Amino acid sequence: MLMEIRLNASVLQALGDLGQKLARRLYRSSGWSIPDDTDTGISFGEAVDGGGYMEMDVKDLRLPDGKTYEIRGGYLELGIGLGEISKLQGPVNAIVKMMPKGARPSSDIVVMPGGSIGPFIMGPLQDKAQLTLEDFRYSSWIYVHIGAEVLVLSGDIGLMFLVDHKFTVDLLLGLATANVTTVVTSMLTNCQAWAPYYGTALGLGAGGKVAVRVIQTVHMK
Repeated sequence: MLMEIRLNASVLQALGDLGQKLARRLYRSSGWSIPDDTDTGISFGEAVDGGGYMEMDVKDLRLPDGKTYEIRGGYLELGIGLGEISKLQGPVNAIVKMMPKGARPSSDIVVMPGGSIGPFIMGPLQDKAQLTLEDFRYSSWIYVHIGAEVLVLSGDIGLMFLVDHKFTVDLLLGLATANVTTVVTSMLTNCQAWAPYYGTALGLGAGGKVAVRVIQTVHMK
């Protein structure tokens, strides 16, 4: 009986150690965050189909002063509309229908908040301990999110992924036939880093949406 108790205790200890190692592997801070962003874009039609321009401040959390860099790039956004989510949306939808091809411009006009919720987490298959400055030059990002638009105010929340360029190309080629669950699972496995993310903006909305935004950095300073 005593031998069984000792054996069980050893098994529990081993499982506990394994769980801690797994947790450290899955939740390793990249040493960087995005405290703020600015985006301006336009979508067309009932489905989310559009693009725009985005600037993101990336902050080096490894340094005492937390130096911040700015990355800029264009984006393409694809997804599906979820229809009206508020009776207040009716007047705005009427304006949208009068716009060419149902155009819906939006911008966070610099002052509205958006960015990562906490530091970026290293991808589980990444061997390096943290991200470096070079990882952000000409980087590719994918933002999978749910958005809500009421009157002229909109907000979204989801997951932002830092990925390599080849993965981005492969995703775009297969995005039309993929579902959101498959996309998120694939990115969590293959990304360089990820973080919960949110954004707010002003513009002409059309209710709710589920969308994938692909951002390609073209400049960093």
